[in-house]
Amino acid sequence: MILSISGLISAFFGNQDAYAASNHNVAQPSVTVESGDTLWSIASEHVAKGQDVREYVFKLKQVNGLSSSTVHEGQKLLLPTVR
Repeated sequence: MILSISGLISAFFGNQDAYAASNHNVAQPSVTVESGDTLWSIASEHVAKGQDVREYVFKLKQVNGLSSSTVHEGQKLLLPTVR
């Protein structure tokens, strides 16, 4: 009986570990703002072909929690993932 209970516990926690391992975080692409960069220039460099740069700027602001378009040298910005 003890073996059965320990087997169930092991199976339960073992499955969570397997799930956690398969649900690992993939590094989201980012860019570090350099002198002279603007959200528009960054968006222009990273926007997908055919995508509106204005839409990409909006997503950049959204992903990074920016309330304005001001960026600062050395600031790290996450790039929106393509969906």
